[in-house]
Amino acid sequence: MSLTARVTHDRDDEIVWSEEGEEETYGNADRRRINWKDRDPDWADVKGFRGPKNVDSPGRQWTRIDVDSFREFGRRYGAAMRKLQERPASKN
Repeated sequence: MSLTARVTHDRDDEIVWSEEGEEETYGNADRRRINWKDRDPDWADVKGFRGPKNVDSPGRQWTRIDVDSFREFGRRYGAAMRKLQERPASKN
């Protein structure tokens, strides 16, 4: 499996999502974390740390992340799906 995203690199050379960034692809052999665009550059791995633009979901709810992977699915499996659709229906 692989992931392609538009990214830039921050001052510490960490990967950050950016709409204007260059597309980079990461696979199983080179998995990397992609930080969100407003991640605090002075982030500290300390319990309770929140950057100025971090937003938590209300209460104890999980934060929802929507991923649109249909484009890659279509690119990878589109030809096979079209062939299946072109086959005559079976007579059961």
